[in-house]
Amino acid sequence: MLKELKIGLAKKQVVSLHTKDGEIVMGIPEDSFMETKVKLRDGLAVRYIPYEDIVHVMRLIPFPKYKNKPNAAYQQLK
Repeated sequence: MLKELKIGLAKKQVVSLHTKDGEIVMGIPEDSFMETKVKLRDGLAVRYIPYEDIVHVMRLIPFPKYKNKPNAAYQQLK
């Protein structure tokens, strides 16, 4: 769980946190001076969530967009 947060922090990726009370929080993790809480930036808001309240962490990984690049599988069908 902490591994995914560290990777998200290093790569500036959006993470989704599931908390014990059933809340799902999404944002970009940032460095924090608090050792017991993770700092998430969500638009203009900043939230601090205690590590002990986190049940599950998911990273959202963006895929690059390729414009005007033909699909190789489609080209083989021709």
